Amino acid sequence: MGEASKAEDAFREAIRLDGKRASAHLNYAAFLSLHGRLDVAIQHYRIALSLDPSSKLARRNLLLALLQTGSFSQAEKMARTLPRADPTRVSVLAKIDSLRAVNGRE
Repeated sequence: MGEASKAEDAFREAIRLDGKRASAHLNYAAFLSLHGRLDVAIQHYRIALSLDPSSKLARRNLLLALLQTGSFSQAEKMARTLPRADPTRVSVLAKIDSLRAVNGRE
């Protein structure tokens, strides 16, 4: 069994033992993102955020994963829920406009 497989088993076990810990889902999602499994990572970022709505890290990483998968509309909708003064909001919305222009997506 490879190191990545062992790590994934450990993340899954942590979630099985205490699935209501936002950090367990957040850490697993980060692992999945690093391994290119963004669709599953997005699910776990969403779970982490639902368990801890104040988690800036979960929100930021979810936004990044949505952008990486080309889910611009979802990322934009989520970014618009951030306070107007939040620099993440401004940065993400500018990034979405830029990516849409490059990719020709609406």
